[in-house]
Order: sequence, then structure tokens, then C-alpha cells
Amino acid sequence: MKKNIIANFIGRFWSVLSNFLFVPLYIHVLGLESYSIISFTLVLNGIMAMMDAGLTATLSREFASNKNSIAERIQIFNTLESFYFLMSGFVIILLLAVSGSIAFKWLNLDNIQPGEASLYFKIISVEIGLRLLGNFYSGGFIGLEKQVKSNMYQVFYGVVRNGLVLIPISFYPSLKLFFLWQVITTLLYVVIIRYDLNFILTNTTLSFFKKPKIEMEVILKVWKFAGGMMLISMVAGLNTQMDKLALSRLMPIEVLGLYTLAFALSNGLSFISAPVSTAILPRMTALFTAGKKMEAVRIFNLAYSFVSIVVFSFAAGLIVFAKDLIWIWTNNSQLAEKAYIYVPWIAAGTAFLALQNLPFNVAIANGFTKYNNILGLTSLLITMPGYWILTKIYGGIGAAITYSFVQVFIGIVYILLVNRRFMQLETKKLFLKNFFFPILISVSVTLALSHVISFKVNHRLILFLEIGFVVGCSLIFNVLVLAPSKVIRIFKK
Repeated sequence: MKKNIIANFIGRFWSVLSNFLFVPLYIHVLGLESYSIISFTLVLNGIMAMMDAGLTATLSREFASNKNSIAERIQIFNTLESFYFLMSGFVIILLLAVSGSIAFKWLNLDNIQPGEASLYFKIISVEIGLRLLGNFYSGGFIGLEKQVKSNMYQVFYGVVRNGLVLIPISFYPSLKLFFLWQVITTLLYVVIIRYDLNFILTNTTLSFFKKPKIEMEVILKVWKFAGGMMLISMVAGLNTQMDKLALSRLMPIEVLGLYTLAFALSNGLSFISAPVSTAILPRMTALFTAGKKMEAVRIFNLAYSFVSIVVFSFAAGLIVFAKDLIWIWTNNSQLAEKAYIYVPWIAAGTAFLALQNLPFNVAIANGFTKYNNILGLTSLLITMPGYWILTKIYGGIGAAITYSFVQVFIGIVYILLVNRRFMQLETKKLFLKNFFFPILISVSVTLALSHVISFKVNHRLILFLEIGFVVGCSLIFNVLVLAPSKVIRIFKK
């Protein structure tokens, strides 16, 4: 499991690093409005992820379960893949059909003509369908605990898709060229990982095209879990994209770009929890399905302590030094002045969202999706009117406040519910150790040092090192005060 965690950290680190490396370059080469169009395609991708229908999580869980033989795993894979081919085709056709309406009737464009934008959305619709397939196959690697290989593919794909595209668009700055590159690289990625996953599973090669094969035995076995995951996917898709949908409809498209920029900075917090969460899911699934509850709870407790300490230490740094960090990142003081106001709210919400990953995996390991659906549907009662009303009144900051409030609320309630049902850890101790004290220590240390150190230097690297020193101090204080000896050994390693 250790090598999987390390591999997931490398993969997630690359995802975060690519944001820091490439987003400022996209803005520099293509302009803020073009970057805003790219941001909106990410919104479309997030919404279409709802069409996953729980199939990726189902595949991962069934591959990880000790109850399935190799033959049963192959049978499950063939059936779910057949469904996924149909679903991806439907996504592409749907987006092709609505691309014109999005460009002409939904977005508030400035310099880009609606006809051009419609063409961009048609091109990217193919890429979105292919990316869904890629996520499905990646879920298979995760379930088989082949996460080192999965992350190797992810990093290579990210370099080619997001990095090398800068070479052609530097000579010919064009969104059309940018999106065509995305389609071609994603198609190659999907073909390669499908071939490899099938070889790992069956030790044979196959043609990319094959006759769909759906077996009712598989459907009857997985429908309940897949149905619960489908509802989770739909609710999560709406909850995570509703703020951006509201901004894209009610505000100029550039506001969406600024908001997305703040999100890209804050999403670095997911780098901390996602690799650990991804790595322990197959192990926890195996332990819970084998009746080894105490061992599974021990792994969760250590991982959650580690994640909460690191997440809140970095979140405090983001909140206090938001403007400085955006300037360091983009080397654009005007952009930093416009975008930093969203960061404190988004960072706070994202910190609590990051802490939902591990309890979510406990629920998934037990095939239980009820709490996710109840909380998700309840939160929609807040977010659906909240994003639209507050965005209309306060602009982007209204969307950021709504996002923060909802994620903090869900993060606290969800861990308490999952703990009560599956782990029975002492509630007061769990809350104080993983929320109250890490937040108190992180904020106190960061604020205190922000007044001791000047932070007035006009040099990006020196300023970054100063901020890094403060975050490091916060992390050390948290570890010394809160971390059990086993967590301290994890930090040392």
C-alpha cells in the first residue's frame, strides 16, 4: 500500500504542478477570455461526469473485492464497459446538440464570437466523452491496486495533453488548435490504457472494437451499489459545478476565469488527501469485506490524522497569503488583485471537501451510499437557490461564500455519520483531534508569523520561501502537538 500512496502522491503532485506551470502560460499566450472558455469546458466535463452512473466506482470496488474470482472480474468488466461505451457516445451526441445554444444563449462573451465558441464546444465534446472512458479504465487499475502504473500513465498523459500543447499554440495562438490537441492526445491515452488494463486482467490482447456484451447476472449483482453511486455522481456534479454555472450565466465570462483561477490554486489541497484516499480504498474494501473491521479502522484513524494536519496547515497559508500566492504564481499583480478575494472562501471549503474523501471511502468499502445521497440532496436545497441568488447580488464572492458554507457543513456532518455507523470512534476526540485543534493551531501560527515576518520583498522566489517557512512551522507545531507516534513516523519517511 505504501508504494501506491507514493505513486498517488506523485500523480496528484503532477496534477497540481501542471496547474501552476501551465495555467499562467495559457493566460499569457491565449488571453484571460480564452482561458475562461477553457474553464467553462471543465465545467461541462464536470457536469457530464454525472453520466458515469456509478460505473467507475463499481468497477473499482468489484475488482478490489476478495469475493470475486478472475473470471468474475472479467465478466463484470465486459458488461460495465459495454454500458460505458454507450454512455460516452450519448455524452458526445448531447454536447454536439447543445453547443450552439451554450455559445449563443448562455455565455456572456466579449471578444470571442458565439459561432467560434460553438465550434470549440463541438470539438471538446468528443474529448469529454473520451475522458470519461479514460476515467473508467483508470478506476480498473485502482481496484486492482495497480496504482503505480495508473499514475505513470496519468503523468505522461498530462505532460503531452497539457504541457506539449504550449509548443504549437505559442506559434499559432488558437483555441481551435488547443482543443484539437486535447482530442487527439486523449484518444491515444484511452486506447493505450484500455489495452494494458485488458492485458493485466486477461493476459491477452484484443481489438479496440468489440461486440458489446451485457450479462444480467452482473447487472443483478452490482445494480444496488451502482445505483447509489449514480445518484452520488449526479448530486456531486451539480454541487461542484453549480457555482460555475451561475457565474457563466450571470456574469461576464472573465469572472468565471478569475474564479477558476482561485479554484485552481485552492485545489492543491486535494493533492494531500486524494492520493492517500485512493491508495487505501482497495485495502479497506478488502478488510471490511473480509470482516477485519478493527484493522480497517486503525488504517483510517492514522490516515485521517495525517490528512487533517497537512490540509489545515496549507489551507491557513492559502487564506492568509492569497494575494501574494497568486502574484507569485502568475507574475501578474492586476490578476492577483482581482482573483485573490475568492481564495479564502474557496480554500476553506476545499479543505473540508478534502477531508470528506476518507470517510467516503469507508462508506464505499462497505457498499453504503445512503448518507452521501441524503446529504447531497439536502445540500442542493441550499446550493441551487444560494448560488444563483448570491451571485446575482454579490457576484463571484457570493458563489464562493455559498461553496464554503456548504462544504464545511457537509464535511463535519458526514464524518460524524460515517463514524457512528462503521467505526464507533469517540466522537468528541475525533472532532477535536481532526478539526478544532488543527484549525486553531494552523490559523494561530500562520497569523502570528505573518506579523513577525515582513513579506514586503518584491522578489517572487524569496516571498514564496518565506510563505513556505510559515506553512512549515504550522505543520511542525501541529505534528508535535497532535500527531501520534505512528503518524510522526509517516512524516519522517
